[in-house]
Amino acid sequence: MKITKRDVKCFVLGFLTLLVIEFAWNWNDHVESFKEGYRAGTSQDVK
Repeated sequence: MKITKRDVKCFVLGFLTLLVIEFAWNWNDHVESFKEGYRAGTSQDVK
């Protein structure tokens, strides 16, 4: 079985579509996690 450019494009497009759907579906969780990480990162002393 030969893998064509079309197969690779469809796989990448499907993966990106699922990533966008998951990101949109759990938007509030992503925002809260970002805020927690940002607060934790800014509260540490940077050397």
